[in-house]
Amino acid sequence: MELVSKTAKISKRATLIDPVRINDDVHISDKVFIGKYTVLGKRSNIGPFSSIGSYCIIDHDCDIGLASYPTNFLSTHTFQYNKHHFGQIDSYSEIPKISWNDSTETIIGNDVKVGPQTTISRGVTIGTGAIISPNTFIKTDIPPYAIVEGNPSTIVGYRFDKVTIGKLLESQWWDFNPEDLINIDFSDIQSAINDVFNLRLHYQLRNETLFKNSISNNASISKTGIIWFNTPYSHIDKNILDKFKKLTINNTDSTSDLQTGEYTISDAIYDSNRGWYKIKFLVNDMEYTGILGRNSLNFTLS
Repeated sequence: MELVSKTAKISKRATLIDPVRINDDVHISDKVFIGKYTVLGKRSNIGPFSSIGSYCIIDHDCDIGLASYPTNFLSTHTFQYNKHHFGQIDSYSEIPKISWNDSTETIIGNDVKVGPQTTISRGVTIGTGAIISPNTFIKTDIPPYAIVEGNPSTIVGYRFDKVTIGKLLESQWWDFNPEDLINIDFSDIQSAINDVFNLRLHYQLRNETLFKNSISNNASISKTGIIWFNTPYSHIDKNILDKFKKLTINNTDSTSDLQTGEYTISDAIYDSNRGWYKIKFLVNDMEYTGILGRNSLNFTLS
């Protein structure tokens, strides 16, 4: 079975963090973000400006954050602001259009289970860990780890007590990949939480050790002056670059116009979309935009 169905319609302006499972006849609109290991069930529709976290299960026939419409115009009809719906009709296209665009975000956290035939209105936030029962209609925000059902939706309980929920949110276990968690007993929630905290610390210490040595730019050639690289622990230690202000280029190759030496870092982040660290730096007080080299670039951070 393919992870992404051939009958799914996915906007080129949507961002999907591999791997995700997109089943038959799913429709994903512009400016949608979907995190890793999330599943979208058959015939579900994800509206524009929607964000769905990692490890979510959206069951079949769900509508999430679908496009809204103006309520204070003469009409709710698109003829007032959209030139495409009846674009084949000349008189329609000639009608002046009003600028209107609803970029309100719909946010679904991580580890959210949405039952079949559920509707989540535009602009709603569903907290991490929530469970939404089948055939639920949601118009208001839902807190983390709540259990919700009904039309209109009602919170009928929580998966855990407040202390445990706080620990789960702090652990951010969804940053890990399944293979990282292979030795954790998922059925013992307190033990699992402790193991996640210990594992995160272990990965961070390993990552710090790697950063004490020289690093290689292990992405493909960059023609924009950006250094892209990762480590086996990048997805867990996303903020490590905050510690560094200087970049020392140890060696380059003949395809680069960059000289060895020390440079000031202008921007350094973890890019969640790509799963790589990203560094920009200054040359003569200007952000470098040249070629970094066709082969691996070697550098240290301080």
